[in-house]
Amino acid sequence: MSTSFQLYMRSGPTPGERFFLEKQEVWLGRDPSNDIVIADPEVSRRHARFLQRGGTYAIEDMGSTNGTLVNGEMISTLKPLSHGDVIELGEHTSLVFEVTQTGVDETVAVFRSTEGEDKSPERKPVSTEIPPSLSALGEEISPTLVEISDSLSEPQTVRRRLPTWVWIIIILGGLMVVCGAIALFIIDALNLYCVLLPGITNFFFPGACP
Repeated sequence: MSTSFQLYMRSGPTPGERFFLEKQEVWLGRDPSNDIVIADPEVSRRHARFLQRGGTYAIEDMGSTNGTLVNGEMISTLKPLSHGDVIELGEHTSLVFEVTQTGVDETVAVFRSTEGEDKSPERKPVSTEIPPSLSALGEEISPTLVEISDSLSEPQTVRRRLPTWVWIIIILGGLMVVCGAIALFIIDALNLYCVLLPGITNFFFPGACP
């Protein structure tokens, strides 16, 4: 048998909180250095202590200002505790002393009852039947064959792009041709051969320009 001891806060700063008693001597009070800290102004800095005695715990008041009550009675000496005893610290904080016993024999009995039995989980047979809904769909839907064109298997011709500098030369050449044509059109329209190109004009047409 395993026995554990704890305090259950029935009322106080943190109702419902549990404090486990696991040492031979456990101190309780408002000061953070205590094993059990109760943040209640009516609890003294070193209010009480718990001592393990005779298979249980006993509580002792350490000269607190408001005193310590066990089941409504003020204690002045070391007081042994029993399961269910109510400890009051001031007017607002009350703790319940609880004793819990864990039986090991019950766990052993559970394992003995299953000896010789097949402990493997039951395996259910896997059904190979096709649900009616799916079988109906299989009858209605027929497979569709997709023909693939033979052209996909033929190698495709890779077109190579011209370098950038080739495009630049082509564009500049085109611009020069256009500008030359425009210049010749203007010269011809205004008859500026002898003004702008007298030597060339006389070479092709002797005596055309003075």
